[in-house]
Amino acid sequence: MANIKISELNPLSTVADTTVFPTVSAGNNYKLTASVLKTYAQTGGIFKADEGGTGTTGYSFEGDGGFDTGMFSSGDGYLQFYSNNTKVVEIASGNITLLGHPTIEGITATGATGTGKLVFDNAPTFSGTVTTSTLTVKDVRDTVYAATFASTFTPDAANGAIQNVTLTGGITINAFANPQIGQTVTLVLTQGGSGSYALTSTMKFAGGLKTLSTAVGSVDLLTITYTGSVYYASLVTGFV
Repeated sequence: MANIKISELNPLSTVADTTVFPTVSAGNNYKLTASVLKTYAQTGGIFKADEGGTGTTGYSFEGDGGFDTGMFSSGDGYLQFYSNNTKVVEIASGNITLLGHPTIEGITATGATGTGKLVFDNAPTFSGTVTTSTLTVKDVRDTVYAATFASTFTPDAANGAIQNVTLTGGITINAFANPQIGQTVTLVLTQGGSGSYALTSTMKFAGGLKTLSTAVGSVDLLTITYTGSVYYASLVTGFV
């Protein structure tokens, strides 16, 4: 196809691929159709592509036969990056989501943030499984979850690694809900009501110790680790 020259038209005028004009102005809007990508310039030199997805509208690259690798927007406030029709990054409402199994390596940053750091402006949220060979962190803290007492209590690690339970009766500790190998949960058991409430469980206890403190207000720590087939429990008593 021969070269195409486009002159200044009315805003958002449609230009056929056979139209030839002598000059082009960046001051008005233009729209080129008859291709997968619809691109036009707006006042101030802003380039825009229609909202859509891979294979329809967005920014792809020369030689990309399927027009499925590039930057696209599914709607206002959303920006997606695709590789061969697979979404790898999505930006929405200030959140950046890395999809699939991303690998972050070779990080080098200089200046105020130092060298070799991945810096988050706010506390990030990780979902799924995060695997790393070496992880160095500081100022790590767990949220202490206030669990509701039940005479038959099923710890749920999804509620956090530290959970407060105030006893108002005898308690039987069951296996975790939705257990994952390697989970550890510490239950902070406080004698409420009239005290002297007993603990029952079929887990393996260190030294066989599973007798709680009896005084009202006394606190015991029960730490439970799940290895995939066995629950190992360690009870430390007498916090006053």
